This record gives sequence, C-alpha cells and structure tokens, in this order.
Amino acid sequence: MSDEMQQWIDLYAKVARKTIIMEDASQKIIDSEVFFDRPVLGKILVLPRSSVEQFQYNKPWACISIRGNWEPFPPNLHEANLVAMLPLQFDDVEFDRPASRLRPINDDQVDQVWKFVKEHWENVDLLVIHCAAGISRSTATAMAISDRYQPEFAKYYEQLYSPNSLVFESLHKKKWDY
Repeated sequence: MSDEMQQWIDLYAKVARKTIIMEDASQKIIDSEVFFDRPVLGKILVLPRSSVEQFQYNKPWACISIRGNWEPFPPNLHEANLVAMLPLQFDDVEFDRPASRLRPINDDQVDQVWKFVKEHWENVDLLVIHCAAGISRSTATAMAISDRYQPEFAKYYEQLYSPNSLVFESLHKKKWDY
C-alpha cells in the first residue's frame, strides 16, 4: 500500500471519530468512538435494538436493555466481554394512561437502573443502553446517568436525540439515592 493511501485511511479514521455538537453558541468537536453512526459520550453508547444485536466490544461492557411491553423478548446480545445486563420493560410514554395498555417507567425500574449502574460503573469500559429506536427512552436513561456520573456529557443528549422527559425526570429525581 502506498504512503498516500495510508494517509487517506488514517485521515478517514480520525474524521470518523468526530461528533459535532453546539456549546455556547458555537460548534465543538468531540473525539469519540463511533458504533453504528452513534457516538460514545464518555463511557455511554445509546443504540437502537437492531444495532445492539450486532454490537461487539473487546473490553468489559454492560447493557441496559429497554423494551416496550409489546416486545416479547429481550435482544440477542453477543456475550463476549458482557459483564451484566439489566432487562427493563416499559413503553415510550410521557405520562401514565390508566386505560391504556402502554405503561411508563415505574419507581421499581428507576431503582433497578441506579442499583445496576452503581454496581457496574467502575467495572466496565462501556455502558450500552438501548431501546427500540435508540432515540427516546434509552437516551433519557443515558442522560440521567451522565448527569450523575459524567456531567460534562449530559447536555449533549438533547442535541443528538429526543430524550423521553418522564424517563429522565423519574431517574433524575433519584440520582443521589444510590
């Protein structure tokens, strides 16, 4: 391979790790790993279900798996280096609708998230959080966890995704309980 070709390959690898966000009314570039076109913010990666089933990582990682009540089974994960998984089942709703089959996150699930993160945060290199689309429930969960464990990244989730406000507020109000 020619030196020029190697330079192009190296340049592409550097550019592929860049995520552009806004900070103080100007663009900021974050250098981060990227999986399935999703950036790792700190040590959290948010993915849709379809991508998490293909995800592999060569270091210790944990997963918070969020599925709706209409999804019968958790995803099939590649278990190499997977330290732990927390399966949760709640729908992408912003408020409880008693007459509906859709169910929001509940207090028990909030407690499970914080216990899981407290137990595994220091033992993993990456925390993968997924839901069906990887846009709302998983993002809100990631934003709340970041708010406690890596606050410098928490503000970016609203720029990149659409966090579910009920999930975020439910987790946020208990972020110091564990």
